Amino acid sequence: MDGADLVTAGFPCQDLSQAGLTEGIGGPKSGLVNEVFRLLAASKRKGKAPRWVLFENVPFMLRLQSGRAMRRVVAGFEELGYRWWAYRVLDAIHFGLPQRRRRVFFLASRSPDDDPRSVLFDPPAPIGKPRVLEHVDPERAKCFGFYWTEGNRGLGWATEALPTLKGGSGLGIPSPPAIWFRDTDEFVTPGIELAERVQGFPPGWTSVESVDFKENARWLYVGNAVPVAVAEWVGKRLLAPVTVADGGIQFDTAEHGSWPNAAYGRDGEAFEAREQLEGPPESRRQLLSKLPILTREKRARHVRPLSIRAAQGVYTRLLRAQEEGRLRPREDFMAALRKYVETHPERRLLPKSARSSASRR
Repeated sequence: MDGADLVTAGFPCQDLSQAGLTEGIGGPKSGLVNEVFRLLAASKRKGKAPRWVLFENVPFMLRLQSGRAMRRVVAGFEELGYRWWAYRVLDAIHFGLPQRRRRVFFLASRSPDDDPRSVLFDPPAPIGKPRVLEHVDPERAKCFGFYWTEGNRGLGWATEALPTLKGGSGLGIPSPPAIWFRDTDEFVTPGIELAERVQGFPPGWTSVESVDFKENARWLYVGNAVPVAVAEWVGKRLLAPVTVADGGIQFDTAEHGSWPNAAYGRDGEAFEAREQLEGPPESRRQLLSKLPILTREKRARHVRPLSIRAAQGVYTRLLRAQEEGRLRPREDFMAALRKYVETHPERRLLPKSARSSASRR
């Protein structure tokens, strides 16, 4: 990285993710960020520190352990002489990709002439025209994405999109989400080519010619990737920064319980940027049901039916969570899921508790 204009890094998120062990920035995996700082320090000693450094990670790091991870990242850069920093949570769903994938993009610069806000932030909205991001009416949606492996405290529910694609489970097994097509009451899981498309890659992008190559690896590549459209947006901004206005609400990083969705810092001071949304003002949604490969004629080649075991498992967990007041799933979704289980060719009886709970609804 000696003498580079830009260094990008995405240190492991397992210890920072809400779905992980939440051990924090000091965990055995996410703690690898210290290796980035070690390499940056070595470059600095040679007088060849990179001009820009860009990090990407999960937004739960802003809240986990009262924001300790972000404090560590900011402190690490300030110790290395990076005077400016800015970050913003961006969601792939607002960049024309049908995936709800929220990530923190953090950019630091050494030079006082390089303002990272001009890369990650949008200019102020015109007076009287507040910015809003495009959303989809759930009652008009034709499909919903969810995680069939969940159901105790959440589903990763996404309207006309997939929830965040994962690299796999802790056992290295692919863990794709599911899709409910409301118009046909189909429950399916996406194939690898659909997952590639949802990340912005062409079909077959993860295919590797290797004797030892396994299908599991393709899901790992897709789940760990940065969505193409988001990376492209950041890259174009680095080449053509915009003019942003000064402003922001100062806060004490040492006392702040959780960090905001967008903020910047300069010379040891930090400021919240409340006007920054999770996508650019010109963003437009791409509906999952409108993807050409998901038309009824082509759908079967890119999805597979959700297994009876998976469907029954998530249905039972959702019923339990519903009774305990932890979740309120859509009634039409629950009815369709129950019908799918009861009419599946390989159906098995629901547990007695699930049967009795459903019969009371």
